[in-house]
Amino acid sequence: MVTRSPEEITKAAADGGWTAHHDGFWSSQSKRTFQRGIDPGEITALARRAGLTPAAHAPVLPLPGVCHAVLIKPQT
Repeated sequence: MVTRSPEEITKAAADGGWTAHHDGFWSSQSKRTFQRGIDPGEITALARRAGLTPAAHAPVLPLPGVCHAVLIKPQT
């Protein structure tokens, strides 16, 4: 799973003049588009709720502006 990082969203909000709203930003109120960065800990927490777990020994990918986690479905 790959998401935009909180830092990337905050930078985009500053550059785009987005309006802050609760835990994120309205990138376009007329289109009703909302942006919020998700960090690796939150990715993992969401994955666990969906029955997935982080893969052991997954590579760390050097992707600027994003957060990621390699997830697997445990065998039953």
